[in-house]
Amino acid sequence: MPFPKQFGGNTKEILTTWRESILDKHKDDDESDEIYCNDPLLIIEYNRLGLTSRNISEYDVAQVIRTTPGKKFKVMPFPKQFGGNTKEILTTWRESILDKHKDDDESDEIYCNDPLLIIEYNRLGLTSRNISEYDVAQVIRTTPGYVPFPNASHPFQSNSVIAFNDLQALENAINQLFLNYNNLLLNLNHPIIGRVYVVIFQKSGTFEACERSNIFG
Repeated sequence: MPFPKQFGGNTKEILTTWRESILDKHKDDDESDEIYCNDPLLIIEYNRLGLTSRNISEYDVAQVIRTTPGKKFKVMPFPKQFGGNTKEILTTWRESILDKHKDDDESDEIYCNDPLLIIEYNRLGLTSRNISEYDVAQVIRTTPGYVPFPNASHPFQSNSVIAFNDLQALENAINQLFLNYNNLLLNLNHPIIGRVYVVIFQKSGTFEACERSNIFG
């Protein structure tokens, strides 16, 4: 069923993601239950002039909703492949990154220029090489040009979720992982170290996530 024509392309993409998540949540519901999923979505198609005239941003409006007393705010769910600890760290990073960009000029890009590199580790892959998650993360952190976001003492340092100040630095780090651990390149036959993902948040609070294939394989 198509979404209303009034919805912009970005809104439709976000709604498609939510639809899959909500329907998956209710797939095992008793057929005798209500026909509606009890997970309504509030959508705002913003008018740039209206925001500019009030000197406010989409983030400011959304914060009014998020801080509504008694409201249990649902954020866009992270992919199922992410473990519980990874999701907790990502939730913390989301708030930190969005807070950093809350005063950005509305004419800027819709994306926050602070991508996250995520590794869901495979214990067998680490053990077979006699290395730890820390060892793999250090390959990333010692990549030339890598600058921790927002600084080296950030309390959310993690070996599985690492933030960057720009996309090129992230790509350089992924290349270092490939050069150091790729089975085919090194003529090895170990279990893979894990799966690699890139997450980029949008200033609306949503995100895009993609898996980078064949980094360790």
